[in-house]
Amino acid sequence: MNRTRQLFALSRAFHTQVTRNAAVEVGPRTARLKEIQKKLQVEDGQPVHLKAGVKDRLLYQFTILLTLVGLGMSGEVLYKLATGKKE
Repeated sequence: MNRTRQLFALSRAFHTQVTRNAAVEVGPRTARLKEIQKKLQVEDGQPVHLKAGVKDRLLYQFTILLTLVGLGMSGEVLYKLATGKKE
């Protein structure tokens, strides 16, 4: 049992050493993604869902608008169901 643990520990140490020393080439799309991630990780007091600029702000406000419209329409349906049909 002790040999198995030693072998497992040796295997794990070898694996981590190999992955640390491996030179990884990064493609242009991955490099661009890494730049975007760096930009989003900056601590500037702005929430992450608004850090991409005007596009994010417009999408956020459009989502809020759609939510409010849906809430209003739901209220209208509930009111009509509660009051019944007037004849």
